[in-house]
Amino acid sequence: MSYMSVDGSRNVRNHAGIEAKISVPFSYVAGTASGKAQIVATPADGRKIKLYSYTWSGMGVAASLNLCSSAAAATPAASTLTGDLSSVNGMPFFQGGDLLAGVGTCVEGEDLCVSGSQGGAGTVVYSLVP
Repeated sequence: MSYMSVDGSRNVRNHAGIEAKISVPFSYVAGTASGKAQIVATPADGRKIKLYSYTWSGMGVAASLNLCSSAAAATPAASTLTGDLSSVNGMPFFQGGDLLAGVGTCVEGEDLCVSGSQGGAGTVVYSLVP
């Protein structure tokens, strides 16, 4: 079912008023020049990125990962959404957030990024919020 606004553009909220959720895969290889990799770019219209859940599988023993809100010059560890996550023997894991609050929200104008010690791959579920 689609909901249209007065001007004919599609409304991105569903009937409960919750923003549409988007799922994207990501991968990260440690040693990138900036120490992080962008997963989702900040929207140009002033909305923020709200992280609802993620899965992650590390690429090695004791691989660590951090999903963060990050600008070009920001330090990933200072803007963490998930804390430093450590994988034991490459075991995958999942975290889901509250239906409305999610896991965390990026700062306005900042990207959803990943940083870590050895790298890994996973999927994030997010939405764009006012």
